[in-house]
Amino acid sequence: MKKFLALLLAVLMVASFAACGQKGNDGGAGKDTTPSSDTTPSSDTTPSGGDKTPSDDTTPGGDAEPSGEVVNARDTLNCVYTSDKGTLYPLLLLGNDSLAAVMLCYDPLWDWNQAGERVYKLCTEVEFEDEGKTWIIHLREGVKFSNGNPMNADDVVFTIDKAQNREGEPAYFPKMEECVALDEYTVKLTFSEFDLIYDTSITTMQILDKESFDQTSIMTTPIGTGPYNLVDYVTNSHIKFEKKPDGEYWGECNGCKYINFTYITEASQKTNALVTDTVDLCQVPFQDADYVADTGTYDIVDMPASNAFAKTLYFNTEKSEVLNTPEARTAIAMAIDREAINDICYGGKGQVSVAAISAKHIDFPQEMAGYGVYGTGYDPEGAKALAEKCGLIGKTVSISTNGSALDVTVAECIQTDLNAIGINVDIRNYDAGSWLAIAFDSSACGDMLVDFTGSQAMTCGQSYAAWYRTHMGGAFTRSEFEGKERFASICDIINHLMTPEEYKAYYIELNKIQTDAMLWFSLVDTVAEWAVNKDLAGFQMMRMGHIDYQNMYWTK
Repeated sequence: MKKFLALLLAVLMVASFAACGQKGNDGGAGKDTTPSSDTTPSSDTTPSGGDKTPSDDTTPGGDAEPSGEVVNARDTLNCVYTSDKGTLYPLLLLGNDSLAAVMLCYDPLWDWNQAGERVYKLCTEVEFEDEGKTWIIHLREGVKFSNGNPMNADDVVFTIDKAQNREGEPAYFPKMEECVALDEYTVKLTFSEFDLIYDTSITTMQILDKESFDQTSIMTTPIGTGPYNLVDYVTNSHIKFEKKPDGEYWGECNGCKYINFTYITEASQKTNALVTDTVDLCQVPFQDADYVADTGTYDIVDMPASNAFAKTLYFNTEKSEVLNTPEARTAIAMAIDREAINDICYGGKGQVSVAAISAKHIDFPQEMAGYGVYGTGYDPEGAKALAEKCGLIGKTVSISTNGSALDVTVAECIQTDLNAIGINVDIRNYDAGSWLAIAFDSSACGDMLVDFTGSQAMTCGQSYAAWYRTHMGGAFTRSEFEGKERFASICDIINHLMTPEEYKAYYIELNKIQTDAMLWFSLVDTVAEWAVNKDLAGFQMMRMGHIDYQNMYWTK
């Protein structure tokens, strides 16, 4: 128990720093973000002996609720989505911005805002028992799905079963032992071990209607408890929603009557859509941010700094025949000009990575910075000499991407750098529908792939564990590497019993094992900028990286 209480203090520090790192904007995200007593990881929200978390805020979106009268001079919000898997089934959309759109039709049990505050949705309170190994989830009564069916515990148990058994994708809760309905509105979840990430990843698990569920129709016909109904969906074109009539949604929804999403992937097309007033908010290419701001229509808002992600080059350590040694992979890393990638792809606004994971993690030990190849930096001559020793000169290596403009450009920068030292590069670009299947298949993904490292839990331990447990970024752990057994044992420890000094030592050790084995190479600690119409209020990025569209509204 003493070690568990130490964990609570560590997590409290994480939530507090997350609040301090949030940036304000005129769209409503600049309000006080200091975690309240019912939402910081203390006895109320972090597992500790069965204390309940009170449901003080039952309004979806929390601090995004408008104050005073909302002037509805406009009834439509036009947005952008950039990934389309050809399905609206929410359990298959983890990590895609299309999930944020589809969440308008569904609700999770709870959400988390960037301040580290729990926002209750279909759950009104949760009891954590046995140091977090047992969760007693109390459901909101009187909630109905869009087809009129009542939502109850059977639907939650059914949804969790589906989340645990997704074909081709990992289980939501790898260490779950049991999920049962105790009564009509109470669910009991039991885990073999507590894992901090479960409390945040549950945000992306949208509750399904057990009675009407159909594996085929769910792909294009959402049936959920959310505030909007689907109007139209055309793959790789658009998704359109309409707010439910008054009284048909269990909670309050302050959003626009209509919310439309247009499929746009090219950076230039996003900029054009903004300057022609085709869309009201959109992630803006770095090189065009000032141009878009000069229109006078938009505020440029930085993505909250607490998101700790790094654009990363992953190595196929399991199947690659040319990159099958740490030395060969190190030669690749030394040849890459990451400052150029930051300038070209991020407008110079990112930060060249100083370790295997982003230095933006709230518990990042500075002692990790600059170890190994991250201290060596860009060294094309040294890279060429090492590549010659490893027999890489004249060989062809492949890089796979998800087809996004950003990742394709990153791959092209790497291609230029490797060509310069005599290594040929074959770039393979895939569409969003096939990307995950490729990324997680060691026989199909080629020698390298461009993706990211990071964790919405914003701790170093979660980012390392995400690679080892779920093959984050398509990296593979089935091959052997020096220190693998120790790496695995630390990953099983770090999400449970941290004191600041304990996790600092573990993180430094993990970073050393990873960098010595060169399992992946982090390029740039990323940032993002959004253009938000000045007349929109309520813009906020939730902790899992999705926008709270249902509580954005026009002020004039």
